[in-house]
Amino acid sequence: MVENDENIHFYRGLTASCSNCGNCCSELTVTAMSAEIKKIERSKYPGIDFKIQQCFKHLKGDFSVIAKNDAGKCVFMDDSGLCTVHRISGVKLKPLACRMFPLVIHRWADGHVSVDARYLCPSVGMPGGIPLSEQTGEIRELTRLLDNYEKEAKAIYSVPNPVRLDRIRFVHRAYQALLADKNIPLASRLYTLSVVQDFHARKDMFPVIRNAGAGFEHEALDFQRKILNVVEDTLNNASRLPASARIDFRNLLTGFVRDDIVQNSTHSQSLSKRFKTAWEVLRFGLGGGDLNKLNSSCPATSGTDCFAKVPVLEVSQDAASACEDFLMSRMCSMHFCGRYSHHLTYEQGLRQLLIAVPAAYAIAGLFAAAKGDKLLSFKHMRRALTYVDTAFSLSAYFKLGVTHKRISRLAAPRLYAGLLKTFVN
Repeated sequence: MVENDENIHFYRGLTASCSNCGNCCSELTVTAMSAEIKKIERSKYPGIDFKIQQCFKHLKGDFSVIAKNDAGKCVFMDDSGLCTVHRISGVKLKPLACRMFPLVIHRWADGHVSVDARYLCPSVGMPGGIPLSEQTGEIRELTRLLDNYEKEAKAIYSVPNPVRLDRIRFVHRAYQALLADKNIPLASRLYTLSVVQDFHARKDMFPVIRNAGAGFEHEALDFQRKILNVVEDTLNNASRLPASARIDFRNLLTGFVRDDIVQNSTHSQSLSKRFKTAWEVLRFGLGGGDLNKLNSSCPATSGTDCFAKVPVLEVSQDAASACEDFLMSRMCSMHFCGRYSHHLTYEQGLRQLLIAVPAAYAIAGLFAAAKGDKLLSFKHMRRALTYVDTAFSLSAYFKLGVTHKRISRLAAPRLYAGLLKTFVN
């Protein structure tokens, strides 16, 4: 149980408010607990007879999946696209999964709670939406309900330095502070974090992480101020990425956009289909191929376009702000590590978050370039963030050891400077 609001972590500027679009009721698989099902089945709803209709399909343990109708929509969605359970019985009778979406709320083993939002919902991150800072009452109520349903999350700093969660909190506050100062260009903040994290990955620095305390944040910010001019010079003079790094980055982009590897769905594919996909990934990574063949909702664009067409685009301020909101939301919630993000260590997850920013710019730029636009707009960035956010937590690609190695190489300061100069600077 969370004792006070100081233990609830979220980015206060992120917006999320249901617009009754019905996307989540048709595109997502929604689970319900047996206790929730019993409450719903005790009620009466027009056109639904629980005695003859199978509205819930058992999944495993205490969980079932809400069935879909012939149109592929939730059986409880009415003709106007609204939830029958909500309309007749009220919001509190809806399954917790429905009530929470698009919010993602996690309980941690040290008593803290973190909140983020899924960009699959078109309301998330949109101008004019309701900031999470105005939803604290609902967040607290949902958190109390989670006490009965969800296991506590755990994380370690790194495999060679498995620092416990309470020490990670001090480190995390410092790293978060490095990203928070918007008077410093985003690329400079990201690069500074890359340098600091890389420094702390050294074996002789392990005790620094293990003994981190309240003064760790002050030391990190003092270091940021001292090296700011060096950071800006490094980014301005960064060399063009070598061919091997460009191949690694393009391969990572395919992992962010592929729709066949979300929640291990590749296992249901035929062997020939999997070979064909692997071939397209290889071609795109080498600079050829077609992104559209990996995901039909992506533009028909080659790997070469990534480094040839995207860097010359102008980026609108609202597009840049949208990407920064995503970054800060993930950072504040710490939803890049632990059991909800492929059991990544803090170090692995943070590196992936560092790479996610230039990846979002690259994917958004490919959408813009494919339409002949010279401006990377909010619309392009918002679409890219849907891919990046979904893949971050659900794509089996980011469980692979080879993926971790690519991310580690690209997030290291030597290559990360070139990546930021190409897409973010």
